[in-house]
Amino acid sequence: MDRHQIGKMGEEWCIKKLQEENYKIIRTNFSCRYGEIDIIAQDGQELVFIEVKTRTNESVDHAKYSITYGKQKKITKTAMFFLLSYHNSEITEYRFDVIIVKKEAEYLEINHFKNAFYPTETGQFFV
Repeated sequence: MDRHQIGKMGEEWCIKKLQEENYKIIRTNFSCRYGEIDIIAQDGQELVFIEVKTRTNESVDHAKYSITYGKQKKITKTAMFFLLSYHNSEITEYRFDVIIVKKEAEYLEINHFKNAFYPTETGQFFV
C-alpha cells in the first residue's frame, strides 16, 4: 500500500469516527488555489477545518509537528476562501483541528487535537 492509499484510508477512518461523534461532514478534500483541506465538518455551531495525518512508522508527536507554519498558513488561506462562499446561519464560529491516525499492524490509534492552531496566531501551535 502506498502513501496516498494509506492517507485516504486514514481520512475514511476519521470521517467514520467524526460521524460517530455527531459531526456533520460538509466537504472532503476541498481544494482551491491556496491549498487543500482534508475534512470540513460541523460540530454544533462550529465549522471545523480538519487536517488529517496518517502514519505507520512515526510517533504522534512527530506527525503533529509536521504541520509547519507554512502548512498552517495554507490551511488558513484555504479555509478563508471556503468561507467566502459557504453560508450557514447555524455556524457562529470556526476552528482548526488536526487528527493523527497511527496504524500499526492490527492496532489503530486516532488522536484528535481540537483547536490545534489559530489562524491569526499561527506561532501558538497545539495549545
